[in-house]
Amino acid sequence: MKQSNSLPTGLFLIIIGLFFFIAQFVDIPIDNHWPLIIIIGGLVFLATATFGSKPDLTIPGTLLTGLGSLLYYQSLTGNWASWSYAWTLIPGFVGLGHLWHARLTTDPDQKKVGQRIILRSFILFLIFGTLFNGLLSPLVLLGLLLILAGIRLLWR
Repeated sequence: MKQSNSLPTGLFLIIIGLFFFIAQFVDIPIDNHWPLIIIIGGLVFLATATFGSKPDLTIPGTLLTGLGSLLYYQSLTGNWASWSYAWTLIPGFVGLGHLWHARLTTDPDQKKVGQRIILRSFILFLIFGTLFNGLLSPLVLLGLLLILAGIRLLWR
């Protein structure tokens, strides 16, 4: 393994090792906080992408951080049923990775792809959140979709 590629893995292992080491001496209940390991892993990827000149790590970094955040919310609240619509945010996390990558590399194509993915993910989140959880009333959802369709037509 090349030394430059081992940076995220090494940082991740050190941080997780410190977490478990400190947890032995300080009363840290790990029951509901296990998703922090996933979040920390994602943040290590993002830090390596940003400061280690490895922009390709932004997409797995945002994906891991986003998934870890969803799992952390569900672990703390017990709202595991939110997976019926929360899964629609996963493409949005990938879209955020594309935007971050575009910012680091000034690649306009990455920016466009990221924006499209985030918009579609957000629309799916609204639709499924409304259907399965009553996130919005159906009329509010319909109004938002019509507004977005109008903006898209004007944008062209």
